[in-house]
Amino acid sequence: MVYKENLKQTHIFVLALGPEQGDVKGLLAELEEFNRLYFEASRLRSGNMSLTSDQVIVLISPFNNAATGLEYLDRLKEFQENSSFLTKEELANSFIISLENFQQLNRRKDLHEYLRFYKRAYSF
Repeated sequence: MVYKENLKQTHIFVLALGPEQGDVKGLLAELEEFNRLYFEASRLRSGNMSLTSDQVIVLISPFNNAATGLEYLDRLKEFQENSSFLTKEELANSFIISLENFQQLNRRKDLHEYLRFYKRAYSF
C-alpha cells in the first residue's frame, strides 16, 4: 500500500483547488485571518503549491496529530456556514494528510488515489 495510516504523526490541512478557482492569495489571506482568530496559539503556517499543472493546493500546518487536524477541518466547516470565503464545493476538496503521506502524494501527483485512502482511514 502506498499510503500508511499514522494518526499520531504530524499532519497538514490541504485544500485542493481546480484551475477555475483563481484567487489563491485572497483565500490564503482569509485562512490566515481564520487561523489568527481561532487558532492563534497553534502558530499555524500557510502556503500554496502546484500539485499538477492544473491543480493548486493550499497548505496549513503543522498539526500535532490527525485529531488536531480534523478539529481544524471541523471548525473551518462550522465557520464556512456563516462566511462566504469558502464554498461548500471548495471545502469538499479539503482533507488532512500526514507528513509521510504528503511526500507520497507530492511524488505520485494522484489526488484521487489519496482521497480514496483518506475516506477509508479517517472515517471515524
